Amino acid sequence: MKWTPCLAAPAAIMLMAPAAATTYLTVEQAQRAIFPGATFSPSGQPGAFRISNGSYVIVDRVIGKHEYIKFAVGINANGTIKRIQADRDSRIQRILRL
Repeated sequence: MKWTPCLAAPAAIMLMAPAAATTYLTVEQAQRAIFPGATFSPSGQPGAFRISNGSYVIVDRVIGKHEYIKFAVGINANGTIKRIQADRDSRIQRILRL
C-alpha cells in the first residue's frame, strides 16, 4: 500500500492542540496588579474606579477573534498610562509586554 500525504494532513491537524491562557482575573485582582496597596472607590461611571492618589483604573472588554478579552488600564493622576493588564489570551499578554 502506498503512503499518501493527503491522509496524513488531517491526522496531523487533529494532533495539534491550540495553546491558550486561561488566567481569569477579577476586577479587584487587576486593580491590585496595577496599583498595589492603593484603595479604590467607584467613580460613578461603569467600569471606572478612582484611586486614593487621584489616579484611575478603567476596566472594559473588547471582542477578540472568538471571545471577549477583558482588560484594565491604569491611568496616573498626570494622565499617563501606568500599566495595561489584559486577560484571556496569551498573545495579548505578549503584545503588552513589548
